[in-house]
Order: sequence, then C-alpha cells, then structure tokens
Amino acid sequence: MLDARTETFGLPAQFDHTFKIVAFDWDGAAVPSRTSDASDVTQAIENLLDQGVFVAIVTGTHIGNVFEQSLKHVTTPNKDKLFACMNRGSEVFTFEAGRTDPVTVHQRVATEIENKQLDQASETLKQRIEASSNMKIDIVYDRVNRRKVDINTLPEWADPPKSRIVELEESTQSRLKTAGFSQGMATLFEMTDDIVAEIGLAGACMTTDMKYLEVGLTDKGSSIKWVVENIARPNGIDPKDILIGGDEFGPLGEVTGSDYRMVVPEAAGATYFSVGREPNGVTEPVIFVGGGPDRFRDVLQAQAERHIGN
Repeated sequence: MLDARTETFGLPAQFDHTFKIVAFDWDGAAVPSRTSDASDVTQAIENLLDQGVFVAIVTGTHIGNVFEQSLKHVTTPNKDKLFACMNRGSEVFTFEAGRTDPVTVHQRVATEIENKQLDQASETLKQRIEASSNMKIDIVYDRVNRRKVDINTLPEWADPPKSRIVELEESTQSRLKTAGFSQGMATLFEMTDDIVAEIGLAGACMTTDMKYLEVGLTDKGSSIKWVVENIARPNGIDPKDILIGGDEFGPLGEVTGSDYRMVVPEAAGATYFSVGREPNGVTEPVIFVGGGPDRFRDVLQAQAERHIGN
C-alpha cells in the first residue's frame, strides 16, 4: 500500500521511501531553461535542506548560471548540505553556513597536454565530417575540460529548449543521415571513438543533447561518483537512500542519453527517475515519471513532506 503522501502526488511506489540524498540534473529537469523563474524549485530545495537532506545539483553548466538563477536565494542554516556539481563532473561547490559565495571543494584540472588533445579531437571530428559531407560544423572551446562540437548549426536550432528535444532529434538525425552518416549521431560517436584512440586521449567522455557532441575528461557520472565517495560514505548513507533525477536518461540518436551517465556502479541500488519527454523511452533502473520541471517539484515536495512526517 502506498504511503498517503506518495498517493497525494500520484508517484510510483518506488518513491514511498525517505531518501537522505537527492541529486538531480538542472536544465530540463529542475527548470525549463536557464532563464526561467526558479523560485518554486529553490523553495523545494530549501525545504529538503531544512529537513537535513543532502541536495546535489548535477549539471553541465557553470556555477554562475545556477547560482544567479537559484542558489544565491537559499538561506537555510543547512546550506552546507547543498552541493553544486558543475561543468559535467569537473567541479563541485558547496556553501558554508552564513556565507553566500560558493566554496570550491573539488576541481578536475586538465593538463596542457589534455587540453591540446581535446582541441585535436574536436577539430579532427569537424574536419572529417566536413570533408565527407556538405555540413558546416562549429566548435565551442570555452568549456571546462571539454569541447562542444556543434552538429546542428541551422539557425532555428541556435538555442533549442529542452521541450523541443523530439523535434531537435529528428532534425539532427535527418541532417546526418542525408549527409551520408548512416546511423546518424551513433556514426559520429564511432568516429570520435576512433579519433580519441588515435591521439591517445585515454578515458574520454562523450555525450550529446542532439545539438552538440561533447568530448570531455569527465561527465555526470563523475559527479555521482563524487557524491557517493564524499557525501554518502562519510555519512554512512547507503545508495538505496539516494534519489537521482533527470530528463535525458533514454537514448537520443541511438546513443546513450547524457543523464544515463549518472547510472554508475558506485550508486547501485539508488532510485533513478526521469521527468523528461524521453522520446525513445528509458531503460532500467530508471523510472519514467514525465511531467517536466513541474512534476520534478512534486517529487521534491513529496520527499520534504515525508521527512517532516518522520
């Protein structure tokens, strides 16, 4: 029988549990976009912190974006239980009680050689795509420990919202297959695998949101491993008491969704859920909830109420 609080929010039975750590993606899961009003989700985060829950935001963006949109407005004395895992696994920040500014607690610093290899990998991929097709490819260099290869440079997809992921996937896959890449984005991932092997970039991480193919040194899985090693284990928290949410767990363009990188062996037993559109479905252990950021806030509020009730 479902707990009354779980029934109130219409959540699956797996949410009938009081989690001690809640970790989640930001764009598309917690908020529709980086320009959206985040006051509701900020309040939900603060409610969890007030109950002693550890909260970890896991995202590809930098601390400035999430801080200005939300985190600077969190005022609870338990703010030291709030962690911002930024730049796709390369940085972690926390907040000391009584202080506003974030404090760096982890940073993966690329070597000069690694940065050159990231440049070489992205530039070689661009050259090979353009040499065998009429596609125009751009590269975004100014990201921590990664390069973003812009695969869909059509003007209408300059800044696609997460709500249009289905249309973006169709557009990008169509462009790639028409250009001769038979499996679309999956073909580009195979090409990138070959390139990073050729240049000796060991352990390279690749993800896509169907606009960019990113090549980096870390990914969201790196963030979850950090959370397990530096929050869960020191506080005696079992993975079964960790709740992990996102919106891109399912495959996109026949390659693994970026949020599925958070499914790591170190967190085996955690509960994973998606509020995204997931055009190609999700695979175990992810629970599909749907409903976007509004539904995501329901999940956070249900957890806060469970802690109050206990």
